[in-house]
Amino acid sequence: MHRRLKSTGKAEGGAVAIIVAVLITVFIGFLAIVVDVGYMYEMRRQLQSAADAGALAAMTQKINGDDPVSEARAYATMNDLVGTPVRSDILDMANSDFDEQDYVVVAVQKPANLFFAPLFFGDSQMITAKARANRVWVTGVKGLVPWGFATMKAQAIEANVSGSWYPLSAVATDTYEESLPVPATPAADGYPVGLKLIYNSSYAEEFPNIGRIMVDVPDDEVSDVWLSVNTLSPGQSTTLYVQSSAPPRISNQPFSSADFSEVSSGLYKTTLTAPEIANPLESYPIQVKVGPNNFANAAVLVVRKSNSPVDTIEIGNSHWQPSGGGSVLMTVGWRDLEPDVSYELKLADGRATTAGNFNLLDFRDITHEDGTPEGLSSANEYGGWLAEGYPQELHINDTIATLTGGQSTKLSLKTRFDGCELSYDDWKLEKPADCGRLVTVPIIELYTDLTGSSPESYAKVVAFAVFFINSDPNDNLVTGTFVEYAQTGTYQEDRPDSSFVLETVRLDYEGIY
Repeated sequence: MHRRLKSTGKAEGGAVAIIVAVLITVFIGFLAIVVDVGYMYEMRRQLQSAADAGALAAMTQKINGDDPVSEARAYATMNDLVGTPVRSDILDMANSDFDEQDYVVVAVQKPANLFFAPLFFGDSQMITAKARANRVWVTGVKGLVPWGFATMKAQAIEANVSGSWYPLSAVATDTYEESLPVPATPAADGYPVGLKLIYNSSYAEEFPNIGRIMVDVPDDEVSDVWLSVNTLSPGQSTTLYVQSSAPPRISNQPFSSADFSEVSSGLYKTTLTAPEIANPLESYPIQVKVGPNNFANAAVLVVRKSNSPVDTIEIGNSHWQPSGGGSVLMTVGWRDLEPDVSYELKLADGRATTAGNFNLLDFRDITHEDGTPEGLSSANEYGGWLAEGYPQELHINDTIATLTGGQSTKLSLKTRFDGCELSYDDWKLEKPADCGRLVTVPIIELYTDLTGSSPESYAKVVAFAVFFINSDPNDNLVTGTFVEYAQTGTYQEDRPDSSFVLETVRLDYEGIY
């Protein structure tokens, strides 16, 4: 019996040693799970932050027209693990996708150096994270300045001759044409050609005299008049040609000082310079005098600013003999907003004698698309909105009342610009978002002429845009440039039906793994 008990004790001691050895291995496994798996989980979480930051930065850069790859790497590295055995400079961005226009995918991976798990998994494990940032379109924005920029997207264009309207047809993305009938009856002052731009709201801008069709009176001293270019920007020049029986002269301002030279027998020419104008589009009839006879509308010069949607107006052979049955081709060239082009956003202080559209908005009188009214009132509404931006969010399809032009601008602009005196070229190098010269403006569609608040007139918000103000606060004109720049705000997945859109970015994890 004694020998048997002693033998059994030795056997049990050996079994305990085996069990302890197994348990130690299990404990180490649990330790590996607790320490190394927890470490890998934390590393994966932080790498996901790095991928998110890289994707958002890269898509923002793509919207802003800059290099998305370097920005993704910079932001991913800044959000990489800190204070760990894994070095930041070995962050790998393999399998990233920067080629698509409407999204970017940033994939980051790094090896995790393990502490206990090498007994089971090897010395390291590759940890990966991936993020996708989509381009989406802003539908609501805070911080707007109280200036609206009238949309340049008309839904239809019509021309008028002798009281009848003729719709122009789109023959290209930016070109409209129509053959206009030539009246049979002679008219010393010709027949004016009018232009109408019709917008979504059915509001139409009319320009009653942007060209002439001349049906010549027999034996007139003037048989033909034409301009080498008849649509100009202020300060540009064109050549006026006159076919006449005697040397002509111009008898109306601002061209009366023009001197003609004879090109050939009976053909004379002079150079005309487009004057400064207050409105986006204005026309100037040219009165040609030959001997005692004055031809009040021998030709029409059209002058347009950069914020006019009309680029060119051409009317074919505009001088006809009184026979009837002919037609003349009218062509209108169209243009949209463009980056890196200088636009006038508002007429500033000190120019009260100039007529025109001041583009001012009254945020005290807002109606949202669902009919809900809104408006904040403070002691210095306009100045505060301009210096700091309107604090509430406005949305596409909201309507806003307009303001009269006698509003103070200079002091508010000086407040806004304080700390950022960058020129546009300097700003483009880094594109700092905190520069006060960078403003967000609503693109508006007119319902009526902007007459101000007596009586009220309204405009509808159709889009938003970011604008960099180039001008000095003391300048009479507030001028600047529209920029492609990502902006935060309420957004939608589908592009709004607008010729000008404001974009932002959002993370989208669906389908990237």
